[in-house]
Amino acid sequence: MRNKPCDNVRYPIDERKGPLKGIIFNAAEEVVTELYGADVWDSLLKAARTEGSYTRLGNYEDAEIVRIVAAAASLLELGIDDTWRFLGRHMVLKLVALSETVASSFDGAEQFVRSVNNIIHHNAKVLYPDAQLPIFEFTDTPAGLQVRYQSDRGLDALAEGLIIGAGDLFGELVQLDKLERSTPTDSYYLVAFSGRHD
Repeated sequence: MRNKPCDNVRYPIDERKGPLKGIIFNAAEEVVTELYGADVWDSLLKAARTEGSYTRLGNYEDAEIVRIVAAAASLLELGIDDTWRFLGRHMVLKLVALSETVASSFDGAEQFVRSVNNIIHHNAKVLYPDAQLPIFEFTDTPAGLQVRYQSDRGLDALAEGLIIGAGDLFGELVQLDKLERSTPTDSYYLVAFSGRHD
């Protein structure tokens, strides 16, 4: 594993939109620990030069998660965006586990994803009133479901991973194509959900 310090990593996040909630750090820790072990998580924290004591309700600087993801990218030998996608895909199960009734309320991945603003983010606001959440818009088009992601944090790759992870949650395949007019803070996708697979 390459253990390079990550002081100068830059990523298009607008830090004026408030701190990041500890729950995201917790979910990332669970993913890394489950797949690679606690020692690897500790190594990522060391490479990121952060203490790593994150509480679910705590507020933390975006720069910390950026450095951790950069360290994880080095470990996985992936690009930064691919690492965000990887973490997002695996984070879904961890985040849903916080509310056992969430997944059971939906018939499939598409219904789950479409509910993100009205149900999932609504519930998140109840638990974390000061959380800065992205906005998703959904439009049915002849080519399929168009999903628009808007967030000044610019974590479009994380959003992509979460959408694909929703398919994993329901045992479905998800095809996600990013449209050309996308930017990190305002991204458009065509998303297709297949039937269940075992």
